[in-house]
Amino acid sequence: MPFKTLLTVTGPDYGDGDLRLAAGLCEEIDAHLSVLVVVIAAPPSGGGYAAVVSPAWLAEREAEMETLEKRSSAVSRMLSEGPVSADLGS
Repeated sequence: MPFKTLLTVTGPDYGDGDLRLAAGLCEEIDAHLSVLVVVIAAPPSGGGYAAVVSPAWLAEREAEMETLEKRSSAVSRMLSEGPVSADLGS
């Protein structure tokens, strides 16, 4: 049974090579491409259930979210320019 959907995961620190490879495979086998863009956040210091988090930790998360949004936008543009049916999640 042929693949109908291919899932690939990427993040801000990854290039487009794997995405292009996955898109090329999807084009070749007429499959849908699902892309998930993620960033792994460090847990807050003092444990995962701390009532108060440091301003530095919050600043890092905000910077990561901004980087994640930029990467998602870049991936979205790349996918929209290609011939493959695709969706994007982050």
